[in-house]
Amino acid sequence: QGSKMCKAGACAAMSNGGGTRLYRVIHHQPINVRDELELSSRSVRRLEPGTVFSVTEARLNAEGLLRLRVPDGWVSEQIRSAFGVPAEYIVEPVVARRRQKISFYRVVHTEPINIREGLELSSPSVRQLEPGSIFKVSDRRLNAEGLMRLRTADGWVSERNRSALGVPAECIVEPAVAPEGVGTFFYRVTHGEALGVGAGLSVASPCVRRLRPGAVFRAAERRLSPEGPMRLRVADGWVSEQLRHADGSPPDVLLEPAVAPEGVGAFHYRVAHAEDVPVRAGPEPDAPVVRWLRPGSVFNAAERRLGAEGAMQVRVEDGWVSEQLCGAEGLPAQFLLEAAAAAEGRGVFLYRVVHTVPIHVRSGLELSSPSVRMIRPGTTFRASQRRWNAEGLMRLQVEDGWCSERSRSAEGLAAEFLVESAGSPA
Repeated sequence: QGSKMCKAGACAAMSNGGGTRLYRVIHHQPINVRDELELSSRSVRRLEPGTVFSVTEARLNAEGLLRLRVPDGWVSEQIRSAFGVPAEYIVEPVVARRRQKISFYRVVHTEPINIREGLELSSPSVRQLEPGSIFKVSDRRLNAEGLMRLRTADGWVSERNRSALGVPAECIVEPAVAPEGVGTFFYRVTHGEALGVGAGLSVASPCVRRLRPGAVFRAAERRLSPEGPMRLRVADGWVSEQLRHADGSPPDVLLEPAVAPEGVGAFHYRVAHAEDVPVRAGPEPDAPVVRWLRPGSVFNAAERRLGAEGAMQVRVEDGWVSEQLCGAEGLPAQFLLEAAAAAEGRGVFLYRVVHTVPIHVRSGLELSSPSVRMIRPGTTFRASQRRWNAEGLMRLQVEDGWCSERSRSAEGLAAEFLVESAGSPA
């Protein structure tokens, strides 16, 4: 009886303006979308295992099965056993992953929202955020009532309101998307499927190629498409930042800024901004300027540290430089710097190992190839070719194999330099 009451509550919550929910098919076979509430109605299509879909209403049919409303029909939450009663679940609600990185949100509610001291709504309110406010979030976590809560600098904020029935209702915050602009931007594909690169700004333009999940790419411009989603200009077309749903449910974020992690090591950068970039005495955005770096300047850094505003700061000999420019809304925007890696090519190159531990020489271009030997720190060696591998790491060909110019972070990004140029050969 408790389960039935819960289902009835869910039904009422969705049908009374509670918004949409995302579900995933967990059955091992495709499931039917039928055009009516009852199972005797016509099947209009099938949802493959693993498919994520939006639901706007939940309702019990005449047989006591909970049915979920999708744009073109109804889906069952459970299959029906041989005895005609609900059996195993074939779909499940999708809960967003907890985020352990800094992201930005905007208050979309028409009234101020509470920041509370703790994860639960019973904790005291410490202050309020006004409509339109942009704030930083370092964690997402479900509380005991099933509400997604966002961790701010001084407490927790709800992602959604709670309805009169105690279930999550309308969204009161949304991810804050950086504005349009021209500059240097680096992104990683976070969507589970390959993304199309369209020939034009419109989402409807023909696809010229695809970016696989996890791919890191460079964009030169951010511009709103005629249909609304933000589009990013790459060398041969445009990529969407978000996927909007026809039913008005929250959009899927397809990309994230490809920022390498914090750390200490040897890093080489080039100023990619069109104007001079300040070197500040400290990593804070209001620290005094000690000098300026000209466009195109190449410099060395010894540390990367996340700044208070969410932009990565890099430490040079006499101060700190921001990797990104913060926009008018306080969001990290275009990149001011890029990794200063030389191009592919053949020739005679001399390098010195600057990493603190020996580095691998592998038999092939890819990191999956076996290690044939190690090169100790401080060793100078000769390379005859520079070539990108399939993961986007620059590899150096030596007499008996290949070694990497830079290490790879846990996220798959090129990180600190393992070697440096040791001058011209004699």
